[in-house]
Amino acid sequence: MLKSVSSDQEVVMIHSSRTNESTLFTNLFIEYQKTHPNFKFVIHNSDTDGHLNNQLINKYCLLNQENYVYICGPKKMMEDVSMDLTDNGLLQKRIIYEDFTFK
Repeated sequence: MLKSVSSDQEVVMIHSSRTNESTLFTNLFIEYQKTHPNFKFVIHNSDTDGHLNNQLINKYCLLNQENYVYICGPKKMMEDVSMDLTDNGLLQKRIIYEDFTFK
């Protein structure tokens, strides 16, 4: 998906986890933002900074009705973030989900 982003699109990718340990593709995203000024990669530690929600997302990027939000993660997290975003005015049709489960 990252490779399909046009140079005039602004993208903020927030990776939320319970630790600050490097995860799959972290280094790729860090390097990519160095050469693509419209791409910002944020590592969010939910243990120290709290669960990801509308207020925290707006700390990293200001959402408006024109934004799309892509959510990938455990089902409960996706439901909670989605509900918080829609409760704060983002239209449900602007939220896109990718199911993520450990097997």
